[in-house]
Amino acid sequence: MSHEVSQLIFPLPPWHSWVNFRERFTRNGVNCFPHEVWVGDKHALKIAKEEIPEVTIMYLIEDKYFQDIKEELKKYSKPFVPQ
Repeated sequence: MSHEVSQLIFPLPPWHSWVNFRERFTRNGVNCFPHEVWVGDKHALKIAKEEIPEVTIMYLIEDKYFQDIKEELKKYSKPFVPQ
């Protein structure tokens, strides 16, 4: 059973996990989807489109958290040098 929410539901912050997209909006067998979804990378966008097609507005946004981690990892990553 699916219910359309008549109130404005603000999107969640970008999802930092690629699992359980649909289950996040299902309680006691009732689906309650937001009006839009924000994701932080192209992998999450693909999964969201596949798992919750009822949500037609999806945004791929820059996620400061992911950007900070990428920058931090660059400090510790060494370029690959073939032997």
